[in-house]
Amino acid sequence: MTARKAVPGDLEPDVLRFVEEVRRTKEALGWSFAALARATAYSSSSWERCLNGGHLPPRSAVVALARHAGDGSARLLALWELAEQAASGRGRTAPASPPAASGPEAPAPPATSAPPASAPVTEAGGAAPVRPGNRP
Repeated sequence: MTARKAVPGDLEPDVLRFVEEVRRTKEALGWSFAALARATAYSSSSWERCLNGGHLPPRSAVVALARHAGDGSARLLALWELAEQAASGRGRTAPASPPAASGPEAPAPPATSAPPASAPVTEAGGAAPVRPGNRP
């Protein structure tokens, strides 16, 4: 088996968790990168880059690996989802800024002149009479 490279220290925590879980899964199965590639239809060099923190594999490759993982399959897919969100920036949230202690309140949004949602609108813009079975 090849020596494992250390993952970069600047990985998102969710990406790091995913990489570590895939490494554990690969080791538990006793697979080489070639065996991993055969089982998932994702190249061995791409898996090697993934397990060294270079990039994430496509979901289809993770699904294929999860099929072989048995009990850890749901966990592996959940970790991939979190890692993918973190890597794409969709999982990040901006830190909440504390409210100002004293200052003007934000202005209220302007009122709209749209008719109430429950009143059907005719083509001329007036409200249509409400009758049983008359839906907007």
